[in-house]
Amino acid sequence: MKPSVFIPLILILAATLPAAAQDLPEMVPVKPDRAEEKAPTPSQTAMSDPLFVESIEVRVIEIEVFVTDRDGNPVTGLTRDDFELIHDGQETAISNFYAVEGGEVKLGIEAPDEEAVAAPPPLPKKQPLNLVIYIDNFNIHQFNRKKVLKALKTFLRGDLAPDDRVMMVTYDRSLIINNTFTTDHARIISTINEIDEKGGDRVFYEQDRRDLLNEIAESANAAQMIPRVENFAESVYNELRFSLDALNELVGFLAGIEGRKALIYVSDGLPMTAAEELFYAIEEKSEQSGAMLRSMSFKADRRFEEVIMAANANQITLYTIDAAGHRDISGADAQDRARNFSGHIDTVTALNMQSSLKLISGETGGQAVTNTNNILGGLQRMAQDFTSYYSIGFKPGHAGDGQFHRTRVKVKRDGLTVRQRRGYRDQPASKKMEEGTVSSLVLGYQDNPLGFDMRTGAHQPYEDGTYIVPIEVRIPIGKLTLLNRAGAHQGRVLITVAARKDNGDISPVQEHVLPISIPEADWETAQKQVYTYEMSLVMAPGFQRMAVGVKDELAAEISYVARTIRVGKDGE
Repeated sequence: MKPSVFIPLILILAATLPAAAQDLPEMVPVKPDRAEEKAPTPSQTAMSDPLFVESIEVRVIEIEVFVTDRDGNPVTGLTRDDFELIHDGQETAISNFYAVEGGEVKLGIEAPDEEAVAAPPPLPKKQPLNLVIYIDNFNIHQFNRKKVLKALKTFLRGDLAPDDRVMMVTYDRSLIINNTFTTDHARIISTINEIDEKGGDRVFYEQDRRDLLNEIAESANAAQMIPRVENFAESVYNELRFSLDALNELVGFLAGIEGRKALIYVSDGLPMTAAEELFYAIEEKSEQSGAMLRSMSFKADRRFEEVIMAANANQITLYTIDAAGHRDISGADAQDRARNFSGHIDTVTALNMQSSLKLISGETGGQAVTNTNNILGGLQRMAQDFTSYYSIGFKPGHAGDGQFHRTRVKVKRDGLTVRQRRGYRDQPASKKMEEGTVSSLVLGYQDNPLGFDMRTGAHQPYEDGTYIVPIEVRIPIGKLTLLNRAGAHQGRVLITVAARKDNGDISPVQEHVLPISIPEADWETAQKQVYTYEMSLVMAPGFQRMAVGVKDELAAEISYVARTIRVGKDGE
């Protein structure tokens, strides 16, 4: 995501009632702000508003936990008492617990405390699954990809629930969103068929690698090959950095998506150390070369850790597939024997490519499918995670501190394995709204329980070829939660807005806080009307995607709506 000065720059802000509601003089409007002024942040307003000091949300952090036996099969029938939770190094009480078996919520228990009510809370509904299929075309052979794509089509037809939402993404030296989230799995299969016709780029990397191995084998002094190998390793490392940056970017876009989130990453593996096997080959031929020590400069473990931290912070479980399938790591292949290399060259290569996939999946609670040609079987094991898991909730002693907090769940029964994400970032409400707005903007994510409407007016020419675009956000008052205090119904709404140009540049997310107060005498009439918030944005001409988020702060209800507009004299 690239912040851009292209706009939108907020010029005019006003909150108004519709014409039919202008007879409600006590509704508190937001006065028009000058361009250089900023709306107060929610935290600034809340500090001076007793209404919101008293309505602090009781937060529960939920952790998805997968429990398997020694054979990797899901274990069902466990209760809250079978688990132990460690939060930031301290044992913490489990306040909420439920199990999902076969996609159905089977069990829910809330730990008793001073605030517990006599009746147990209702079981939560099954959270929808948001699944991203990520094909890394730059790091895969076309033949290997064909095998995985075939398995994926079978998987989509028979192993997902009809309401599971799937998104298709590819990487070809840049991130390409082929399909935004949809429950139309046939549409995803159609996209897979299109991808199947394209080439894979790993063949070029493999040829360069083989050429260097041949030169090392034929060299009278292998140590002289170190500069050549270092140049190759630097190129591989740079390409790896771009690949991981794209994956990180996507993880960031997914941050604002509500519900369960999983990502299946498909490639021929990613090197934990760029060109490690070439440095190893030199070391075999020339033991005093120090080649393996030189290889340490091209370790990418910190880059992979960034992906892990981002996925855990945004509650995304990563699953990985090594499309290369079964690798012979027990001995040298025919070419290596001809070069007089030991069998360790292929072992080093396989472990180097697979260890990264195992790391990012293991640290985020997912699974890695490696060293097997049964890709469909691996996908079906992933599907078991989607329908059978435990949710363990607790009430943290902090609220929206923006920090990363580590968690660890233990199971008290012997012979069982627990998988989970290793932590979470406790984002403040304003940050969550920002993330949700960006997700709506980039991924087309829309969810509108508040039923608000976004409208644009006629575009007016402005300076430097830009345009002023009037926007109305119309919120049904009857959908808002307002408290009756001092003879008036009071509440507050947070609005966020951002825009994205057709070249991918994203504007900073703007925030606006709207206090609302309606006299008791006007309340019955107001519930049938809409609250209109007007703003004017300065935007560059051309097609732009606009997203607006609205949060009812008392109910903690959030809605997002996105729309593509054509900015210019012919704009709406």
